[in-house]
Amino acid sequence: MSPRDLSDDELEILSALQAMTRNSTAALSALTLMPPREVKKKILKLKEKGLVVYREIPDSPDGDFVGLTLEGEKLLREKR
Repeated sequence: MSPRDLSDDELEILSALQAMTRNSTAALSALTLMPPREVKKKILKLKEKGLVVYREIPDSPDGDFVGLTLEGEKLLREKR
């Protein structure tokens, strides 16, 4: 997979995750200015591609956990 295989929104999410210290869906939504439902939909798509890890945390006020995989990090390095 190469950066060309991803949409601009997906690349934005990956870049934002790389820069974040608190990896939650709520923080990611605030950073990217995308609605929470849209962020979650894109995260699940990126998870299917093996670029992020995602874990639901039902009682968390910060939202669910999301983070980059090594493959996601590698793809971002290729983008540069």
